Amino acid sequence: MVEELRQEFLQTFPELAKSPHSNAPFSADKRYLNGLCKKYNDLSGNRTLEEAKGKVEGAKTIMKENVISLMGNKEQVAKLEVSTSEFAGQAKRFDESSHLIAQNYRWEQIKFWGVMICVVVCFIVFIMWYVL
Repeated sequence: MVEELRQEFLQTFPELAKSPHSNAPFSADKRYLNGLCKKYNDLSGNRTLEEAKGKVEGAKTIMKENVISLMGNKEQVAKLEVSTSEFAGQAKRFDESSHLIAQNYRWEQIKFWGVMICVVVCFIVFIMWYVL
């Protein structure tokens, strides 16, 4: 901050900075120095800095919470992957067993209709033999 003041003073009053004065400061540089003192003694700039630091801390806190949430989500995704692979295996077994059950049901239907046709044919033959 002092170096910044020095640089600003040298840029504003280069002729005064080259040679020292016995009765310095003059009225021109005295007004300038008073302005600088007022500018840099203002504590509102410090409040803005504190506000910025507070905002940065708030952002850091939110980021930490997001990282923790991300890690939790990562664990949940791993659990979901495991359960998904288990469900895929169960679905495959269900598909295979449903095909076997469907085949067995078809054979039972074929047997049932075969027996029914035989019974009807036997009944018709019996009625024809009894009537004739």
